[in-house]
Amino acid sequence: MRYLYIVGFSILRDFNPMSLVLIMAIFIGIYFTVYFNFPQVRFFFKALNILRKDKFFTNNSHTYSLKQLFLTSIAGMVGVGNITGVATAIYFGGPTSLFWMILAAFFAMATKLIEVSLVHKYRKTNEKGRFYGGTMYVIKEKMNFSTMATLFSVMTIIVAILLGAIPQVEIISHAISSAFDLDLNFIVFLIVLLVGFILIFGFKRIVCFIEVMFPFIGFSFIIVSVFIIISNYQNILPSLKMIFLDVLSPDSVIGGFLGTSIAYSIGNGSMKSIQSNEAGLGSSAMLYVKSEEKNSIKVGLVAMLEPFVDTILICFLSGLLILSSGCWNEKNDTILKNDQLVILAKHYDDTNSKDVKELSDFLLYGSRIKTFSGDLLVENGEMLYFLSVIHNKSLAEDILFFDKVGNYYSGRLKIIDGEIQELDKVVIKGKSIIKEDELMLHIFTKNLYGFWGKGIFILLIVFLALTTIVVWGYYGGLAFSFLFNKKYIKLYYLSFLIITIFSMYIFEPVYLSFGAIAFTLMALPNVICIMVCRKEIKKDLKEFSNKKSTK
Repeated sequence: MRYLYIVGFSILRDFNPMSLVLIMAIFIGIYFTVYFNFPQVRFFFKALNILRKDKFFTNNSHTYSLKQLFLTSIAGMVGVGNITGVATAIYFGGPTSLFWMILAAFFAMATKLIEVSLVHKYRKTNEKGRFYGGTMYVIKEKMNFSTMATLFSVMTIIVAILLGAIPQVEIISHAISSAFDLDLNFIVFLIVLLVGFILIFGFKRIVCFIEVMFPFIGFSFIIVSVFIIISNYQNILPSLKMIFLDVLSPDSVIGGFLGTSIAYSIGNGSMKSIQSNEAGLGSSAMLYVKSEEKNSIKVGLVAMLEPFVDTILICFLSGLLILSSGCWNEKNDTILKNDQLVILAKHYDDTNSKDVKELSDFLLYGSRIKTFSGDLLVENGEMLYFLSVIHNKSLAEDILFFDKVGNYYSGRLKIIDGEIQELDKVVIKGKSIIKEDELMLHIFTKNLYGFWGKGIFILLIVFLALTTIVVWGYYGGLAFSFLFNKKYIKLYYLSFLIITIFSMYIFEPVYLSFGAIAFTLMALPNVICIMVCRKEIKKDLKEFSNKKSTK
């Protein structure tokens, strides 16, 4: 009961639109798992067999095989978030967040089955005999609710820009700029130009791009990850223990890592799973309407494998890579940034369980702890007071203060509530845990011969991000076609690219906050739709199962 109370308290205290998505996704995942009698277990090997036997290319130039659509859908999901996003989940939720990530993905498989089967079942054909469809069409024609269909479409366009494109472009541009010292604006322009070139020629060009690039990049990531994991073989069993055996005690601190609880573990792991495999969002279902396969349940069973591949396999591999490397809780030399730094009023020891509990409660729940206020005396780069400094969820060590030209600083610094007020005077260096957005780059650089590791990492995230931008740009185009005439689709793509460029210069929390709201309002109509139509998919699944058993 204590854990349930903590989880509930944490969700209510930190409530945001994404919390609603988390609650909905977990609820419907569990509900459909029970309602369909555990389809992810009963039909798992059947789904693999359907995908295995499906031919890769079709004779019709306007329909696609399940393999092509499955690969395209996975490419849209497996973005930078499967690498850096897993690091974020571990950073805030600890190693056991991987367990909750896997568990949430298991339930998400049932959600994928119904949402894709439903959209495929009610797909439509245009005057040229080509298939089209999506959740918005099911809502409008099956539920007779045009307003909700419009809401879903508008939110899809917003999510495509704010969450599907902008964060990926930002990550790519900053990675290339920092690695090769190129102009940031020039890189953004080149990325947008490449994405536009792929999108403007339609879905066939998107599929071709992904068929060529994604298998190479995906397998490269798997090979490199396995190599790094095996290189740190001594940490594999301890890492697995942290993930699975410490699941009810994630607050046990390993090394210098502070600020983890079961609430944060469940929340961050489950949320990463939902963001990664998009179950309950209704996005990937829009791809499968172009399938040559006529049986909607077969299509849904193949789509059911998406959370398994995207989250249970790839995200878990990323997590095991992070943990086995030993870098996630290892203190390294770094510049201590003021926005992640708190100077405490006394000395703490991260090997003392009482101190660790007090510090973790402060980081997680904002419990009262005495921070330093006053004049901090520094002489030859060292604090004259015996105080502790928190940085990146760890107690910083070997702290030194430098002036702007690199000499040891001596003098007074004004501190208010643990924060340095005179940042123009000093640069602070020391040892602390690496923040999540820098962790994977550090792991690749450390384990893959420095420069080569850095180059491989940048190459991976560039192409993973590109595939995500392209696929989400296409999702937005489908929503635009529902709202307006399809002949204006190129105008949408042009607007998509221009808005992406200029939105890059909006303050990050602003577009992420609006993106979270849009994400929630996109998921809500889809969840209502699949709940309303669940009985007919259950009937179709039962008929499919009966035919299968009689063969």
